[in-house]
Amino acid sequence: MIDPELLAAVPALADNDQLAALNTDLIDIIRGRRMGKASTKPAKEGKGTGRPNKYHAQPTEYNGRRYDSKAEANHAMYLDSLKAQGIILSWVPQVSFPLPGGAVHRVDFMLLFPPMPGGTVPLVAFQEKKGRDLPMGKLKRKQVEELYKIHIEVV
Repeated sequence: MIDPELLAAVPALADNDQLAALNTDLIDIIRGRRMGKASTKPAKEGKGTGRPNKYHAQPTEYNGRRYDSKAEANHAMYLDSLKAQGIILSWVPQVSFPLPGGAVHRVDFMLLFPPMPGGTVPLVAFQEKKGRDLPMGKLKRKQVEELYKIHIEVV
């Protein structure tokens, strides 16, 4: 189920300029930021530790963005092909959801589908790309689904 507050904040799309603004607005809404407020944190230069990933995932760059694994980068490429075909309107990577106790769960992708016939609001879906679906990830995903009344599809 999609959060009604999130849907109420999504305007009807008239052109690509509105779609570009919508992506930024949706990220701000989901992260709980006020609209138009810039982040004061300095940009980080990668992960910085130089240690290998404990699950042996290889960071991969696609289209100027660093993804945590090859599978995630390949899924981003797949989503770009869906966008080019008009199946989805747009997608946003790494959407953060705050959890109780100061924890944060990042969902790999948020997808915007065209509105249903007769509707004006695009449909929103969330996806996570997993090589191995570990217990901690399942727990955090379940918490996000309960708190935010959404469904996260594991692909």
